[in-house]
Amino acid sequence: MEKLEISGLRSVYNGEAYLQEGMDSLLAQTCSDWECVIIEDGSTDGTGAILERYTGRDNRIRGYRNETNRRLPASLNRGLTLARGTYIVRMDADDVCREDRIEKQLAFMKTHPQLSVSCCKVFSYKNGTGFPESAKRRGDAEATRALFLFFNPICHNGVIARRDVMC
Repeated sequence: MEKLEISGLRSVYNGEAYLQEGMDSLLAQTCSDWECVIIEDGSTDGTGAILERYTGRDNRIRGYRNETNRRLPASLNRGLTLARGTYIVRMDADDVCREDRIEKQLAFMKTHPQLSVSCCKVFSYKNGTGFPESAKRRGDAEATRALFLFFNPICHNGVIARRDVMC
């Protein structure tokens, strides 16, 4: 089995409204050494047909189907067992990435080998306007460590992590 730098990991349940835009943003990445492992989690909408189009279009996209909805944790764990990348990049069905997301996060992890996980900024969009998820918080390492005393300040859909620490 070929070893890759990045495995994008998505679990999708009834995601047809946003999945195409998210997949197109993945295909537009400036880094090309990736695969995308997508677990279609028993959707009842057109999600399966969208995934079939993408898996037929690009062999880096590998789709798997749960016959019933197993929910996010079980689906992501299944995806982790199928992922081949050194690093895992998390994405939800409705996530759209900047075209340089993978390139920048991969470069950061390579220049900081002491880290197991890091996270990029995440924006939510409403009516075409982007709002940073952590707009009123400091984002430096010291502040992030302190926030763990109260809640998890890391947005999972901005995470890159070493696969070996996740499995």
